[in-house]
Amino acid sequence: MDPRYEQAYKLAGVTSVVRMADLLLNQIIMEVEQPRVRKIMVLGGGKAQIYAVKIPDQARSIGMAIRDITREKKFPKECVFTGVYREEEGEFLFPRGNYIIRGGDTVSLVSTSQYIKPATDFLTRI
Repeated sequence: MDPRYEQAYKLAGVTSVVRMADLLLNQIIMEVEQPRVRKIMVLGGGKAQIYAVKIPDQARSIGMAIRDITREKKFPKECVFTGVYREEEGEFLFPRGNYIIRGGDTVSLVSTSQYIKPATDFLTRI
């Protein structure tokens, strides 16, 4: 935000500003460092994001229940499962604690950018 226009923004009712250049740069970095992760949506003025993570067929997380994954020390508590898409079956599920992760699932997570890498590393490690 250009500080010279701060008063005009306030008069127009703007309460938060998202820097598009920062969002684009973060997206490029994410795609290079974490190719299995896509940022879907920004929440809370850029404070959190929704991510989609594709689970590889050989991942160690396959067969684990979400409640067990979230209890693991290496899985960040600041990361929440919000959905699972099964492309083969064309289903979108709203997982609960007893949901078992399958190879090929695309899981949706809400987190801040600092916690998505450890969460993704945990879910996709082979």
